[in-house]
Amino acid sequence: LERTIQQDLLDLQSTFFNLLERNPNTLTTGPLPLHFNDGTTFACFKAAFREQGFANIHHGCPSRCDLDSYSQLLYSACLGLLAESFQTKEDVSAIRRAAFATFALYTLYKTNPRPLPPPPNQLITKQQAFRTMAFGPIPTLENANYNSGQHKSHRTYKSPIRIDKHHMLLLQQFRDKCLEVIAQCEHSRLSSSQNFTAEETLTNHDPWSCHCGLEKDVVCIIDTLQRQPLFELR
Repeated sequence: LERTIQQDLLDLQSTFFNLLERNPNTLTTGPLPLHFNDGTTFACFKAAFREQGFANIHHGCPSRCDLDSYSQLLYSACLGLLAESFQTKEDVSAIRRAAFATFALYTLYKTNPRPLPPPPNQLITKQQAFRTMAFGPIPTLENANYNSGQHKSHRTYKSPIRIDKHHMLLLQQFRDKCLEVIAQCEHSRLSSSQNFTAEETLTNHDPWSCHCGLEKDVVCIIDTLQRQPLFELR
């Protein structure tokens, strides 16, 4: 099942890369060329995600697998692609593959149709659910939280992304690499602008073009994943 999910992700990756190639390389307004607008490359990913109707993968849970385990399998497939990207020798290709895995991980979590669990004071234990039998309507299984670990098929709330220390470290290393590319791109932009007049820049004679748009969006996504937080460290 996980191999099938990874193949579906690789098909989505090809669509994403094709849209990325058609994206403009630079935005030039005013006396200096500018970087990509924030979210430009992630918008390409979302367009690929919508084009393939990829959110439907959430409804592909086999009957032999409970919903929570299936969701974690989707996240695990993304983390597997992230780890594989670190084995790619070519730098640009490695960054693109890792970026795709990061975007897919975040988007699959956000598009998971199951609701977030209610605040702790609103959770209903199995014992509390049965205690209300004589006093009124019994809460449905969808609204009950069974902390005992039984009735796995009835877990209907969205769980955090379970991640081990190795993959968490890979995410942090990837974030650091992206920050390095962003700094190099800004240095190149400033150095290039000093060698050309404003008129030459406006007539597109400046050879500089932004190459850190992807990395900026990756940093934003990783920070969002860690800030909320959406991870459960194993």
